[in-house]
Amino acid sequence: CLQEIHQVDLAYFECVWKLPYSVSNGMGASRGVMTLYSSAFQKVQEISDPQGRFLITLLKSESLATGTTPAYFLVANVYAPNSRRDSRLFFERFFDTFDQFKTLHVDQLPPQDVYVLKAGDFNFISRSEDSFNRAFTNDERDLARDVNSSLNARGLRDVFFRNRDENPKFP
Repeated sequence: CLQEIHQVDLAYFECVWKLPYSVSNGMGASRGVMTLYSSAFQKVQEISDPQGRFLITLLKSESLATGTTPAYFLVANVYAPNSRRDSRLFFERFFDTFDQFKTLHVDQLPPQDVYVLKAGDFNFISRSEDSFNRAFTNDERDLARDVNSSLNARGLRDVFFRNRDENPKFP
């Protein structure tokens, strides 16, 4: 999952990337998300944000099936705004869209065959211990609490990597 891709020239991109992808091009600076995946996956359905801030894609894979039915992967790729006020509105819209998409396209699938991946850049610090040489503001703390509560209500959680050589941190 890639964020802040801006406006991608898809003709050029397809010359260098030969596998499937989904894209929500940004409008202006600091927007745009793209999800790249292998040919082991088939796109079933997707919805993208017209501003290029998120992309929700349902993928299916016969080769990764654990039983007789295919495996499904619900991938939510997010690039949130920097402004706390804009972020709050963005996350409300994202979670509403995520819930509607899940209800329409995922809830009827066998739950044991569905995997959910939420990836991206939330543009805030989830926990004070993840702060690197900067203050963890009250606004950011409140936003993190609300977003993490929304994630938890959906059975999702944030995984934080400090660097590539470290194991993920599970809150």
